[in-house]
Amino acid sequence: MSKVSIISKQVEEVQPTIQQSSFGAENVISSSEVNAFPNDGLVQFYTGQDCAKLLPGDMKKVRDLQESNDQLQRQIVQLDRDVKHSADALSLLAERERLQIIIARNTGEILKIHTENEQRLARISQLEAENIRLKEEVVLHRDSFIEIHDMGSRHQHAANFFIKKSKMEKNIAELFDLSRE
Repeated sequence: MSKVSIISKQVEEVQPTIQQSSFGAENVISSSEVNAFPNDGLVQFYTGQDCAKLLPGDMKKVRDLQESNDQLQRQIVQLDRDVKHSADALSLLAERERLQIIIARNTGEILKIHTENEQRLARISQLEAENIRLKEEVVLHRDSFIEIHDMGSRHQHAANFFIKKSKMEKNIAELFDLSRE
């Protein structure tokens, strides 16, 4: 199971609870916090540790979306309090629903960023493994070119050497693009 699917499942499971503080104010605490963080994936999601491999632009966007979700969650808690004392509770409930939709959209966007990042990291890993293999083949063709005296075979090893070298350079360029997107 990928990290993104685990996080999305955990985000769906978190239900906010309200707890009375010593000062008489209500605090919003997620259910995983009440249970002393039984699931480290969610903790890493909210503390930003899962963003360590994100590109800087994506990391900023994820943090902004998380901050927006936190603010929206606070507004929902306030609306829940206001519904009890409102003459027009229906409009407040509609606003609550709208805020929940925005939270869902933001969470979906966060998960999309993480999914794309996982795909990017998988492609980087694939290119690096391919470059290791190509490097070995380049050395093999170079050594074969030097050792063999048959002109036909030498020509074939030289051609393979330059094809593999070209493929390696193309992979390096793609790796560079993936690391700076």
